[in-house]
Amino acid sequence: MPIMANLRKLFGPTSEDVAHAPYLTHYQLVDRDGEVYREADVPVVYFEDGPAIAKLMLLQRAEPERGWRVVKTSR
Repeated sequence: MPIMANLRKLFGPTSEDVAHAPYLTHYQLVDRDGEVYREADVPVVYFEDGPAIAKLMLLQRAEPERGWRVVKTSR
């Protein structure tokens, strides 16, 4: 249907918006040796920075010698 295609063009994200969509960015916790934080042997991925920073503070308090940091990556 041409109406649906026109509506998709009108209301859909532009090519500039897609690059900045929040779901395309994720955060992981990485220690100074480059190991990614894992729970039950599965790498943990955060889709918002708030939970990643909260977990980072807990890990820095529990294991300060590992030097945890938040790494932002995009697909």
